[in-house]
Amino acid sequence: MTQAHDSAHSTDDSRAQAPCPYCGATETEPLSLFGQQLLTVQMYCQRCHTPFEYVKDDAILAVFEARQAREADEAHEAGAARKGDQS
Repeated sequence: MTQAHDSAHSTDDSRAQAPCPYCGATETEPLSLFGQQLLTVQMYCQRCHTPFEYVKDDAILAVFEARQAREADEAHEAGAARKGDQS
């Protein structure tokens, strides 16, 4: 394994960090669950503002799952707030 690949999986928190291949930053976030190939995800670097592809693994998929759950909770809360405003 490469050093970049090892560092991507050595985080203490549950969030996966896919290092940017252009600037090396770990301030990256998932952009799309599917890249050009089914085994890749699209990531976005917050430092150099460049999208890139990263090979999927369990840690990256967990980030997408957590984000999807958080967005569903926020949508549910917003819907409940709107319903309360209409009463």
